[in-house]
Amino acid sequence: MKQFKKMMAMLFVAATMTFGACSDDEKETTTPDNIAGTQWVGNVSNSYTMQGITMNFDQNFNMKFTDNENGQMATDYSIEFPASPYANQNQSDTFNFNYTFDGTTLTLSENGTAVSTLTYNKSNDTFTMPIPNADEEIAELGVTLEEILGTTQVVFHKK
Repeated sequence: MKQFKKMMAMLFVAATMTFGACSDDEKETTTPDNIAGTQWVGNVSNSYTMQGITMNFDQNFNMKFTDNENGQMATDYSIEFPASPYANQNQSDTFNFNYTFDGTTLTLSENGTAVSTLTYNKSNDTFTMPIPNADEEIAELGVTLEEILGTTQVVFHKK
């Protein structure tokens, strides 16, 4: 009986060590074959001072893939002027899109016209969307969107 208990104790210790050696941190990353039914979120936040006026920008993106070819992008953004709170602005927009995804490149289209191309990063399971710098009103101010937003891209993480 002592021998049996000793064997059981050793098996228990061995099983515990086996399960303890595996962790959730060691998840295998694979390229998703199908992103239908998934949701991805991204954010851009920055403070920028122009002509002595500080502006705080915050924009949240929520990208949903409703099926194998359709999705919806919702954006919420705010511009805060700490010195003049009455000038603060908030806006929400939503638009539907069609998409194609080949495992690396995600192309969003609206009414048959490509509006954005995102790149899938397998190592950290993210999509990266470049921010275009073609806004004429901002260019007339002598600054770029990169300077104002503090980045040239939005990184989306799976929700």
